[in-house]
Amino acid sequence: MKNIIKQILIFGAIFAFVFSPSQGVSAATDTNNFYFKDFSANYTLSKDENNRSIMKVHEELVAVFPNYDQNRGIERAIPTMFDGHRVFDGKIKVWRNGSEESIADTESGDVVEVFRLGKSDVYVQGEQKYTIEYTLTDVIKDSGDYQELYWDANGTGWTQRFENVSATITFDDSVKHDFSNAIVCFAGGEGSTKNCSSKTIEDNILTFSEQNLSSYQTLTFAVKFKQGSFSPYEKSSFANFLDIGFLASTLAILGFAIYLLYRVVKDGKSEKTNKPIIPQYLPPKNINVLGASKLFFAYQAKMSAIILELAVNGYIEIRENEVKGFLGKKKEYTLKLINSDAKDSLHRAILDSLFKGKSEYIIKNNDTKTGQELYSDINTYLTNFEKRVFYKSNKKFEKLNAISFALCIIGLIIGSMAIGGLMENLGSDLYFLPVVSLIVLLIINIIALGISPLSLKGSEMKEYLLGLKMYMKMAEVDRLKYLQSVEGAERIISNEGGAKVKLYEKLMPYASIFGIEKSWNRVLEVEYGDYTPDWYVGQGAFNAMAFSSTMNNISSTINSYSSSTGSSGSGFSGGSAGGGGGWGGGGGW
Repeated sequence: MKNIIKQILIFGAIFAFVFSPSQGVSAATDTNNFYFKDFSANYTLSKDENNRSIMKVHEELVAVFPNYDQNRGIERAIPTMFDGHRVFDGKIKVWRNGSEESIADTESGDVVEVFRLGKSDVYVQGEQKYTIEYTLTDVIKDSGDYQELYWDANGTGWTQRFENVSATITFDDSVKHDFSNAIVCFAGGEGSTKNCSSKTIEDNILTFSEQNLSSYQTLTFAVKFKQGSFSPYEKSSFANFLDIGFLASTLAILGFAIYLLYRVVKDGKSEKTNKPIIPQYLPPKNINVLGASKLFFAYQAKMSAIILELAVNGYIEIRENEVKGFLGKKKEYTLKLINSDAKDSLHRAILDSLFKGKSEYIIKNNDTKTGQELYSDINTYLTNFEKRVFYKSNKKFEKLNAISFALCIIGLIIGSMAIGGLMENLGSDLYFLPVVSLIVLLIINIIALGISPLSLKGSEMKEYLLGLKMYMKMAEVDRLKYLQSVEGAERIISNEGGAKVKLYEKLMPYASIFGIEKSWNRVLEVEYGDYTPDWYVGQGAFNAMAFSSTMNNISSTINSYSSSTGSSGSGFSGGSAGGGGGWGGGGGW
C-alpha cells in the first residue's frame, strides 16, 4: 500500500508539471515522445563526524529527442523524503553536453522535488547528455539485525524507456569496514522480484545494471551493512528549537482561543426576563415585521409582509385590477399612497422607493430598478438594526474579537507561506500545529462575530413575539379556543358597511415569519367572509389566499432582480523493484 501511495505521489508531481497551464494538453503528450539511451548513476557513500550517512550522487542521462522542435529539456524528480525524514536539501548542479545547464523551474511536493532542466525559449534535438549532481543524507535504514542502503536508481516515475541503466556504489574509507559483503538487485515495474541482469563486488566498488527497461520500470539495489555502522537520523538543534517554538506558540494561541471562547459564552448570553411567556393578541410596538424576523431568528420577512404591514397600518391602499394578458385576463396590483408620514425608518424608506413622489405604483415583475432600491433599503435597515436598544453593547469584546480576527487571518497567510518552507529546509515536525491552532481560533472568531446577545428590552420583545406566535398557533390548532379568543376582539365597520376583524389583519404580516402563513390565511378567509378590508379595493370579496400567493410571487421577483512521505521495506526481506528510496522519475517538457 505504501508503494502504491508513493508511486501516485511521484506521478502526481510529474503530472502537475507536464499539464501545467503554460503547456497545452497535446503539447504535453508530445514532449514525452523520446527515450533514454543510457542512465548511469554513481553513488559515493560516506559518514560525517556524527556517524550519519552522506551519499553524493552523480547521474548521467543520455536522452534521444526527435530531430524537430519538440522538447526544451527533461524533468528530473528527486526524492526529498526517505523513511519518514528529509534526505534532500533541494540543491542540484546540472550540465548538458559538458556545459552548465539552466533550471527553468522547480516544484516542491511533500515527497519529491521536480526540476525542469533547460530554457523555455531553447529547443533540443537528437542525442543530449545531462549530468546531475546532488547530495543526500541519512539514507541508511535499520532492518532488524543489520542496516542497509535500499535504493531505486532511475526510479519508477518515467514514461520513457531506458536502453541501459547502471548504478555504481563507492565506499570511502569510513564505510569500507562496515560493508557485510551482501548485495541484491531487482529490475522491472513496481513490486517486481526479477533479479537485475548484472551485479558485481570488486575492491569495495559495487555495480548493478539492467537493459531495456520500459516505461515506469526501474533498477533497484540493496547493500547490507553491520548493525550500528551508521547513526540513525536525528533532528538538528535548530529543528528542535523550532519545534519548541511551534509548540509554545500553539499553546499560546490555544490559550487565547479558550479565553475568547469563555468571553463568547459569558458575553454572548442574552439577558433573561425571568417572566413566563403568555399569549399576545396585538402586534408589538416600536418594531416592524422585518426587525421582528431578525430578532426572532426566524424566516426573514418577505416584501409581501412589509407591504401588508404598510397597508394594515393605513399608509397605502392595495388595488386589484384585471388586465388583458397574453393568455387571457390576469390580476394586476396597484399601490396607492394614503399617508407618507411614517414614523418607522424602514417604512419611510420603502414608501420613498416605491412611489418616488408619485401617488401610485403598479407592481411589475420586471421592475429591476425598484427591486434593487427595496433590497438596499432592507439591507441598510438590517445593518443598523443591531445598534438599537434590543441588543447588548460590549465595545471591549467587539474590539478584542476584531483584533483577534485580523491577526488570525494575517497569521494564517504568513504561516502558510513561511512555516512550510522552514519545515522543508530545517526538518521541524511540529510546523503544522500553529496553523491548526490558528484555524481553531478563526472558527471561534467566526462564531463570535455571528453572536448578537439581546439586551433586557430585546429579550422582552423576543418573548412577546413568542407569545404572539403562541396565540396564532393556538388559533390554528384549536378552532374552539381560537373562536373564543376573538369573541371580544375589536370589530370595526368600514364606510362601505363591511365588517372585518381588525386584530387578525394586523397579525397578517407576522404569519410569514412564524411559518404559518397558509394556515393563517385560511383563518382570515373564513373571518372575512363576503367583506373586504378598507385598505383593499378589488373585484368582489377579498381572497386572502389568492392575495398572499400573488404577493409572494412579487417578493420572489423583487429578490431575484435585486440580488441580481516516503518509507520502504527491506531489500533483503521481501524486496522488489521500486521498493527502495530514490523512487523518483521524470519526463520531458
